[in-house]
Amino acid sequence: MFDSNAANYAFNLIASISRGHCVSDILLPHNLNHHREQGGPDDWIAPAIAGQGPPLVRLFHFTYRASWNMVTRRRGLGEAGRRMLPEPFRTSIRWEKKLLPAVVVLSLLHDWKTALLFQGIPWAASLGWLVVINLFQHDGCDPSTKYAHSRNFVGRFTNWLFFNNGYHTVHHLYPGMHWTDTPMAHARIAGRIPEKLSEASILRFFWREYLVARLR
Repeated sequence: MFDSNAANYAFNLIASISRGHCVSDILLPHNLNHHREQGGPDDWIAPAIAGQGPPLVRLFHFTYRASWNMVTRRRGLGEAGRRMLPEPFRTSIRWEKKLLPAVVVLSLLHDWKTALLFQGIPWAASLGWLVVINLFQHDGCDPSTKYAHSRNFVGRFTNWLFFNNGYHTVHHLYPGMHWTDTPMAHARIAGRIPEKLSEASILRFFWREYLVARLR
C-alpha cells in the first residue's frame, strides 16, 4: 500500500482489527494459491468443494468447507508457509497475531455482549462473504482457459462496492494492476470473454441462480 514499511505495518494492524482476521494470512491462499490455480483441482477454494445438490446447500457447504480447507492447508505448510510471504507481510503477521487476540480479549472483558454484536457478527459476516464471493466468481467456469476462468460482474454499484473486483478476469490476468485501471482493461478484452460469464449485478445473479433456482 505504501512505500514505507512502517506505514504498511500500521495499515495491516488497523485492517486486521477492522475485519477480525490477520490480513497477511490472505496472501498464501489468495495470491500464491488461488491466483495460480484459478478454481482448478489444486485450488484451496475450488468450486468443486461445494459438492452437489441445491444451490443454497452448495453455497453453505462451500462457505465452511473452503474456510476450513484454507486453515488446514496453511497450517500444514508451517514455518515454510511463513517464509513464502514477502516483506513487509512476513514481519507484519507476527504483530497481527499478537494484537488481534489482545483486542478480542479486551473487548470481551470490557463488554462481551457489545463485542459479540458489533465485532463478532460483522467479523463473521465479512469473512463469510470473502469466501462466498469466490464461488460466485468461479463456479461453472473453466480454469484451464485464458478468458473463461472467471465470472465478471460489471455493474457500477457492484464495482464501486468492491473496488472493481467484479472485473475478475482482469483481476486474474493482471493481479498487479491498480484497481482504478481495471475497467479500461476489461473493456479491451470483453469481446473474448464468453457472454454467459458477464453479469450486470451480483445481487441479481444470487437471486436468479441461488434463490429462484431453488424454488423451481
